[in-house]
Amino acid sequence: MKEEEFPQYVREIAEARNAFPDIEVLGGLECEYVPEEESWYREVLLGPSGVQYLIGGFHHYLMNGEWMNSFTQVIDAETIRAYTDFTIRGMATGLFRFLAHPDLFGTRHQGWNADDTAAVRDICQAAVDLHIPLEINANGLRKRPVLDGDILRCQYPLPHFWDIAAEYPVEVLCNSDAHSPNVLWGTNEDALAFAQHYHLNVINETFTI
Repeated sequence: MKEEEFPQYVREIAEARNAFPDIEVLGGLECEYVPEEESWYREVLLGPSGVQYLIGGFHHYLMNGEWMNSFTQVIDAETIRAYTDFTIRGMATGLFRFLAHPDLFGTRHQGWNADDTAAVRDICQAAVDLHIPLEINANGLRKRPVLDGDILRCQYPLPHFWDIAAEYPVEVLCNSDAHSPNVLWGTNEDALAFAQHYHLNVINETFTI
């Protein structure tokens, strides 16, 4: 969404709220985290004429003042640490109601190592400390699988990530991440089955904004 489209988006949410008074209609956005724009997030996006909640979807992260791609540029110990620190910094702002696809950094990984494990542990501990749910993203189950060594796997959710996350009392949301109305429910059943496999604390039924 372009910035100039935001007022129309808010108006359409208000129209839906008026058209369906028996349904609680909330406005939300999945956002990148841009540190120097924190006041804009609070005053405009979450302000009186804004939306009710933001989702942290960090497809890019800052490293040494340069924006990096979370899909393709988290490839070694240095970039894994930079991604992790940036993600936790965004979580700590209190701007975001939950963290989308926290395992995004491993999308293009081949194998798994101690740096990956440390990243997961730090993100999970931050989620617990900050009371921010982590998302199992069903959209990743709809994407083209990737070859990891000799194993064909979904891009995300990543089994290694959630196997470690299961050691922490993290709250988990299974979310369709629907990019079009026809996948509004999408592969949510598969995401729920994935969460149940790892005995995760799924809060879909009790989660509120």
